[in-house]
Amino acid sequence: MISPFRLIWPILAAILLIGNSAPNARLTFEGLGPIRIGMTVKQVEAIGFALTTGGPWSDEEEKFQCHYLDSAPNYPDIALMMNKDRLVRIDVAFGSAPGRWKSLSGAMIGMSEQDVHALYRDWLTISPHPYLGDSGSYLSLTSSDDDHAMIFETAALDQADTQIAGEKPRKYVTNFRAGLKDAVSYIEGCA
Repeated sequence: MISPFRLIWPILAAILLIGNSAPNARLTFEGLGPIRIGMTVKQVEAIGFALTTGGPWSDEEEKFQCHYLDSAPNYPDIALMMNKDRLVRIDVAFGSAPGRWKSLSGAMIGMSEQDVHALYRDWLTISPHPYLGDSGSYLSLTSSDDDHAMIFETAALDQADTQIAGEKPRKYVTNFRAGLKDAVSYIEGCA
């Protein structure tokens, strides 16, 4: 007689592998693991994402134009920007644990601006952060078809040890996002 455990073991193993695969996914221009730019709300809800509560929408039409889905258990600190029922942007949130989520090339929260530049070199465009001025930067990448983008936001997190002998403050990645170029360029989420 076959043990019930032998019959259930393959199912349990598959569930564990699926559950553990999310943190190993890397953010690209087109997605994060099974999450792909262009998916519908129903498709990302099936992965476990739910509507962000407390949206400031004046009506259902405004919500349909742009809103976020987040709170997926296997995707902590990930938020998905939805526009007209389609995924247009994936955000790795400020405060996410360093190393939890990475870009395809390995850039992550906590990495210095110099280290991100070393990864991407001439493909990277550096511009002042819209709110932080010289204390932060936008490190931007654009896909070869010019349809997708990725932005790493940086900030000088510890002014004390970076102001040595007149050096510029060291800046570190605080959050990053990728997806359709226009959506990625929005500074304040849906705005």
